[in-house]
Amino acid sequence: MPNHERRDEDADGRLMPGPWSRISVALSYGSLAAAVCFVALYVGLAVMRMRYPFELEWMEGGAVRQVAWILSGHKLYVRPSLEFTPWVYPPLYFYVSAAMSWLLSEGFFPLRLVSFVCSLGSIGLVFALVRRETGNRQPAMLSAGLFAATYQAGGTWFDLARSDSLFLVLLLASVYVLRTAESARTAALAGILLSLSFFSKQTALVVALPLALYCAATDWRRAVWLVGTTALVVGGGTLLLDIWQDGWFSYYVFTVPGQLSSRVIPERVVYFWTRDVGLPLAIASALALFYIAKAAVERSRRGWFHVAVAAGMFAGSWIPRMQSGGYTNTLIPAFAAVCVLFGLGLNEARRLVQRSDPPLRFQLVSVLELLLAVQFAAMVYNPLAVLPKPGDLEAGRRIVQRLARIEGDVFVFSQSYLASMAGKPATAHAAAILDVLGWGGAQESASLQEALRAALHDGRFKAVVLDERNDAALRTMLDRYQPAGRMLDDPRAFWPVTGYRVRPEQMYVLQEPSRQDSKPRNP
Repeated sequence: MPNHERRDEDADGRLMPGPWSRISVALSYGSLAAAVCFVALYVGLAVMRMRYPFELEWMEGGAVRQVAWILSGHKLYVRPSLEFTPWVYPPLYFYVSAAMSWLLSEGFFPLRLVSFVCSLGSIGLVFALVRRETGNRQPAMLSAGLFAATYQAGGTWFDLARSDSLFLVLLLASVYVLRTAESARTAALAGILLSLSFFSKQTALVVALPLALYCAATDWRRAVWLVGTTALVVGGGTLLLDIWQDGWFSYYVFTVPGQLSSRVIPERVVYFWTRDVGLPLAIASALALFYIAKAAVERSRRGWFHVAVAAGMFAGSWIPRMQSGGYTNTLIPAFAAVCVLFGLGLNEARRLVQRSDPPLRFQLVSVLELLLAVQFAAMVYNPLAVLPKPGDLEAGRRIVQRLARIEGDVFVFSQSYLASMAGKPATAHAAAILDVLGWGGAQESASLQEALRAALHDGRFKAVVLDERNDAALRTMLDRYQPAGRMLDDPRAFWPVTGYRVRPEQMYVLQEPSRQDSKPRNP
């Protein structure tokens, strides 16, 4: 063996400054630096995006509308109407955001601030889970950094005015409490957090099932406290909300989503595993599978706990991702699960490698560190792509000014918040309207469609603004309106940076009847 390789270890087994050691150390520090940089990059981008006064994603304006409706003193869940139709989500995020808006101001900023703080909490909980299980900060930092690096792969959703980050931080908090506190009664706290996660997003119930099965298999008392508390809070909360909201809570949170779940896209059943998760997190997924296999062989309670958590979080991502309308934000729970298992698997892989003999040990360590560097390199994205484009701010202001000059109400189908910014009464968001029209039941759908048709036929709105992707739902009702030109001249301006690609496109103005037509005709 060449002398320069023998210098990697001395007689006491301590590493010496040989080439393999240098390679390993350099790659290790490089991966840690990448992890820190991804967290810092996310924080910087979120701060830059937070005060942008227009939508970053096409449903953000609808979330602002939900909060404004609450602050005006209304119940959140009401009969569908053209004035306001709720979304098919539970209420916790909207009420938390309403409290933040009451403290700060109305608009996008307080809603994004809630999501931003929650996303930092999720990154911290990924770190805390891995740190607790491994007793090592390095894999914990790598796991947290890798999760931050999934920001772009998850649709840049962490800091949006949407409920996903609140849902996830409560879910991870429940997992952390359930793992760190072994007492039966502490499982009740985990059940409360799990229930609050459900009241942010229904997906939490999917994750709850494997956790309950794990507790039932390992400690039936904890299972009773976990399941009992969750059932009591979710069931009791649903009953109270239905009483308070005149029965409309269950209609929007259970009935309509139950119909929406039938819209499955077959190809997504497979490429969720291959393209969505497997491609961006290939090396992390391999380490996660290594940990799962090791846990299965050793039959450790700790291992099976994390397998149960991962099963629930993967199911919570896979099921909505298969459905039409399931965007990449649905992948975020699966990403969090992979990142936790990645840290645990990495720690086990390093321990296994350390038991091998030199110089093979140093070579294996270098290969492992190289794979980590490749994984982080694969997550690199263009930060400019997640920011509004130059000119978007001015384009949005011109749209608002044009709407403000119209004498009378305007109906902006997919961006009703723009009407509010122009000083006009807001209307229901297109997503909520289309959900009810398509999946809300015959009676509610017919009633809302008739209200929409009557408003347009009677000339309630002086102008209607449509987009090219959703205008088919209304074009047949615009018999009293005529085209008045495009809202934007620049084909590159004012697009959302993520999600459904839609923007205000075409304005239609009401045709006032001529004087001759308004005179009564002689018999």
